[in-house]
Amino acid sequence: MKKLLMAAAIVTGVMMSSGAGYAQDAKIPDVKLEELRQKSIEHFFKFYDTDGDQAVSKAEFMEVMEKRFAEMDQDANGTVTTEEVLAHHTAMQEKMMKERDAAHQQGGAAQ
Repeated sequence: MKKLLMAAAIVTGVMMSSGAGYAQDAKIPDVKLEELRQKSIEHFFKFYDTDGDQAVSKAEFMEVMEKRFAEMDQDANGTVTTEEVLAHHTAMQEKMMKERDAAHQQGGAAQ
């Protein structure tokens, strides 16, 4: 259980920080910190509020974390290594970048 909670904390931190990190790296001048916070909160609820009641229960959170842990645990041995977390994070970033690029090509914004 401790390993799962640690993985949950890592994934949540990565998800919450990746938007701000991308904006900073891309040097987008008109993106404000408050806008990034709001996007992070919206993103959090989009992923974890599985029943849409505008609240995240521990059960909802843990269900998503169990799935994320399984995605990261590439060799299915019940532990997640630094390499597995890095590979998962890299794959998620690449997926988000492709989605963003596709949305921009279509004239919209990625959701």
